[in-house]
Amino acid sequence: MINTQVVRLNEDQISPVTPEILDTGQSLVDLRDRARHEGYEDGYQAGQEKAAEEAAISLQSFQENARQVFAALAEALENAKNLLNVEQQKLEQYAAKLSVEIAESILDHEVETGQISVLDTIQHALAMLPQGGEVIGRVNPVDLEFIQSGDLFPSLRLVPDQSVQRSGCILEIGSAMVDARLDIAIQRVRKELRLKVGVV
Repeated sequence: MINTQVVRLNEDQISPVTPEILDTGQSLVDLRDRARHEGYEDGYQAGQEKAAEEAAISLQSFQENARQVFAALAEALENAKNLLNVEQQKLEQYAAKLSVEIAESILDHEVETGQISVLDTIQHALAMLPQGGEVIGRVNPVDLEFIQSGDLFPSLRLVPDQSVQRSGCILEIGSAMVDARLDIAIQRVRKELRLKVGVV
């Protein structure tokens, strides 16, 4: 059990409040207020520094994530370009191959139906040779039988050559030569396309 005693002080036992005591009290209040203010300022400054540090970390993290996203996008774009290039190359190869096959088909059809004749081919080939002197022409034996029915090219001496396809010819005068074989022309086209677009 705690004994409590009430202490009563008489007026003579209480010291009077003097200006010094009041000054001391005010000084203590001022000291307390200043300490509180400085504590607030220190806390605010520390909070600002912590917030700035966290913001810097967040910004660094965001920048790193952004770099990764941009790197992934750049890689995806490069892959898409490569894929597009491959597909475009395949398309060009297919188009070139199809074009040559169509040309061959048309030529074969025109040769068979007589729309392209050896006479036309010889005439075009002669225009590419220098003038003067005898021209030796090699043609398919079937075409030779047809041409000999008339004396159409006086300066031209024709000889049969089984290696020359129908409606084609090879003309020579001295060291000059014109190879007007249709199958060889198609092979030249194939070779050019192969150099430009790949396999044809």
